Amino acid sequence: QDLSTGEGRTVLFVSHNMASVTSLCDRGIVLENGKSVFEGNAENAVSYYLTETKIDTNQALKNRTDRVGNTSIFKFESIILEDVLGNSVSSVFSGQPYKFKIKFQKEQDTDIAKILVTIGIKDDQNNLVCFWSFDELGYRLNRHSSEIILKVPKLMLRGGNYRVWLFSSYGNTAPENFCDVIDYARSIQVIPSDYFGSGKQNRTNATVLMDGKFE
Repeated sequence: QDLSTGEGRTVLFVSHNMASVTSLCDRGIVLENGKSVFEGNAENAVSYYLTETKIDTNQALKNRTDRVGNTSIFKFESIILEDVLGNSVSSVFSGQPYKFKIKFQKEQDTDIAKILVTIGIKDDQNNLVCFWSFDELGYRLNRHSSEIILKVPKLMLRGGNYRVWLFSSYGNTAPENFCDVIDYARSIQVIPSDYFGSGKQNRTNATVLMDGKFE
């Protein structure tokens, strides 16, 4: 920003971070397969990018092709968001408890304890606003697991549209060890509610369950 405004230079800023693009840039160019498909002011470029890159999340997760990694080792098959009554939902209320239920398949000989799994939530500007890494929460998959349940006592998100990002890798998070990474696993609409719980103390901890049981 100092270079472009203070010294009068032209700076080419390349990013998937939409907030940074709109705050730093006057103009934007959207590239698709190496070719320019849109050019205009930064706000319109971001709007075009977000509109044109939406994924058909109605397709079964296991059949999606917009994923990265070696899925022969580990592959996400489905993701369901449930309320406290066990109902599958696509819209949630901010500050309320919910569960993410994720089914997966794995190679029979894989050392499943070495699989690292992260669930993240991105806003409509592609910013990662929160995430849960299971190894950091102190949980590892075991060889009998086929489903993970992430229980969030309070989903502390402001009203708006979000998407779920799923990540898995083997041993460490180096790109060559990625197993299954899906940027847009599903969408979530958050409806504003009593975000701060009427002044009561908020709890933002999360608990991981394997096959519906505490490990």
